[in-house]
Amino acid sequence: MWESFGHLGAGNHALAPIWFTLLGEAYLTARQLAQARGAVESDHAAAAQAGQPLFDAELHRLEGKLVLASGRATAEDEALFRRAIEIGRAQEAKAFGLRAATGLARLWRDQGRAAGARDLVDATALLDELRL
Repeated sequence: MWESFGHLGAGNHALAPIWFTLLGEAYLTARQLAQARGAVESDHAAAAQAGQPLFDAELHRLEGKLVLASGRATAEDEALFRRAIEIGRAQEAKAFGLRAATGLARLWRDQGRAAGARDLVDATALLDELRL
């Protein structure tokens, strides 16, 4: 998929990671998991080529959602969401961190850990509020 962007100028490559993230979200929403996985793989390639880690938190969050949607929920999901939260915090990207925390909370809810999920969302929201 990424190869199809070879005709773009170098300046446009910086936008490719967010485009692939949005494309992956759309495929995931449509339950087209193979296409979503392809968008994620292209996203990794585009981010590496562009040298732009700006949307890495969103990419890891999307990967977590994709693993969940495939029915293979494992410790990998939790690790992806936690990595997305860490990246969001490191980049001071509060919205990305909160979206990742919400994904982790959903994972915990689905695993029957609802109390932890509520605590996580509340704590993340409070931390973000305090960092303003």
